[in-house]
Amino acid sequence: MISPRQATRDRAALLKALHRDQRRAFLARLKKLREEEAAAKRERREALARARARCVTLAEEANANAKEAYRRAVELAKEAKLATRNVARDQCAIGKQHARDEGAHRIAAAKRERDEERRFAAELVRLERGAKESEKERRKSARRGERRAESDDEVRSNLEPELVALFERVKKTIRGTDRRTRTEAFRQYAEENPGEVYAAQEAEAEKALRRDVRKARRAPRRLELERELVAPRARAARGRDPRRGDLTAIPF
Repeated sequence: MISPRQATRDRAALLKALHRDQRRAFLARLKKLREEEAAAKRERREALARARARCVTLAEEANANAKEAYRRAVELAKEAKLATRNVARDQCAIGKQHARDEGAHRIAAAKRERDEERRFAAELVRLERGAKESEKERRKSARRGERRAESDDEVRSNLEPELVALFERVKKTIRGTDRRTRTEAFRQYAEENPGEVYAAQEAEAEKALRRDVRKARRAPRRLELERELVAPRARAARGRDPRRGDLTAIPF
């Protein structure tokens, strides 16, 4: 049987051993935790290093991409600028060509219109000249024809009274020519036909005699008509007092 002292010593030894095991376990655990902490710190440093390296890589890649994007943007801007210049140059060329074509069309139209006006003016001048020439020719012809185109009144005024009767008979057959007038033609006709001259004179004298006879016969009748027309007026005048007016109109 174990004595109480021995039991106390055993318990103390057991507790000591327990404490020693716990201490060892704690130290081992602490060592392990320290190792894990060191490993975590190492891993952290390595992760940070990797992160820094990745950041550097990403920065370099970003710079490279930015440079490439900038270069591409510059190229695109240059291409766009060149394309815009080409479009502007093409539009300018088209505008210039359109202006040239439009100007040429207008110039051609103005030239045609000017040529038409000139031709029209020349035609007017030609027509005016032709009209003037025609008028001159007409006047010349009129002057040339004045000798052969005398009227009946002009021929009568040029003839002696004894030849007028014959002219009235044959005036429709008398024609002038380029060399002689109607008066000259009639005189020649009268010279060649003196018998007709005498016959016309006798006929005219007989007509004059007949007119005189008719006038003489109508004279008494005219006097009677005049008396018949004057008599009522005279009777009315005798019944009128010039100082008192017409009394025939008063009913008493």
